[in-house]
Amino acid sequence: MLLFLPSQSDLTIIAPVMAAGVAHAILFPCTISLGADAFPNRDRGTGMTLMFGMTELGVALGAHSLGTIVNHWGFRTMFVCLAFLTLFSSILYAASLRRTKLLKTRLRLNSPGCPAARPTAYV
Repeated sequence: MLLFLPSQSDLTIIAPVMAAGVAHAILFPCTISLGADAFPNRDRGTGMTLMFGMTELGVALGAHSLGTIVNHWGFRTMFVCLAFLTLFSSILYAASLRRTKLLKTRLRLNSPGCPAARPTAYV
């Protein structure tokens, strides 16, 4: 998103738009396949419907909220807000992955078949 900041005319916005298009072309199939794998085979259709529905809801709500930001503070502010939102969501996702891995490790160590099993107090 920060690539859009120096754009002052229609010609200078071509490169950032192309970069965003390439990024979308790479990430969208990966996101869809990871989302599909998150659901069991019998619920995959429902899960994909839910995933696409949330995507469309995000587009609908995002367009209105970003349009409001553009109307009040301009395009530069909107792009900076999007950059910070992306950074924040990436940090939140990394933290949730770390927490999930820690919980799986604890559960594995506390399983009855594990020779190193020991009681653990969960807070």
